[in-house]
Amino acid sequence: MKQDLIHQPEFKTTFQQKLKKLCAQSSVSHIARQTGLGESTIRKYLKGSDPTLSKFEQIVSRTDHSIMWWLKSSQTVQQLWDDMDEGLWEKSEGFTLLYFDDIKLAHPEYGVGRILFTVYQLLVSGCQVDDLLGMFNVKQ
Repeated sequence: MKQDLIHQPEFKTTFQQKLKKLCAQSSVSHIARQTGLGESTIRKYLKGSDPTLSKFEQIVSRTDHSIMWWLKSSQTVQQLWDDMDEGLWEKSEGFTLLYFDDIKLAHPEYGVGRILFTVYQLLVSGCQVDDLLGMFNVKQ
């Protein structure tokens, strides 16, 4: 689901608009340095190319904006947020904050966005906290 989100037309437009806004406030080279991506990669995204999920997570985690800021004007994402169980989302945030360092050690390839969405999706599917700890190879 999350992977499909990046390829939605609404995401592409929203992402491109937000990236343009950031570049207008500073510069392409500043955003490239801040995110650890090459200027050519940033320019490619400004022209409408889709980032991979890992690149999107890298951009979100290294800018001063939340994932919600990056996605909030997308109708597809707005529908996801409207349907979201706020209690489970808060539980997901708490779990992610509490165990982030341990999860990162076990899974260095996971960014905070990926962990947060994965935890949320697992909680929605009925997993309990103990199940999550086992899935992420985290000791309590």
